[in-house]
Amino acid sequence: MTVSAAGASAEFDCAHGTIDGPLALDSSQRFDVAGTFVQEHGGPIRVDETIAAVPARYSGTSRHGTMTLTITLTSGGQSLGPLELTFGQQGRVFKCL
Repeated sequence: MTVSAAGASAEFDCAHGTIDGPLALDSSQRFDVAGTFVQEHGGPIRVDETIAAVPARYSGTSRHGTMTLTITLTSGGQSLGPLELTFGQQGRVFKCL
């Protein structure tokens, strides 16, 4: 996950997503922000293919350099995670082939 003052972008196994605003923490070090999630697939992307980004909520905590993240797809409520991210460490992501 790459975080900036304007939002964030994230890469997952066979997926990617964005957070559409600042990742502000409350007094309990929790966050809950809107974004999008895109399910990817193996093989080439066709020229006429439409990539469907679906609305999602990114929620969790960030304490002492460790973020716990859950992504919930707004339509249907499917939940992905929790995932644990550590500041400054590369994650192991396997993109679809």
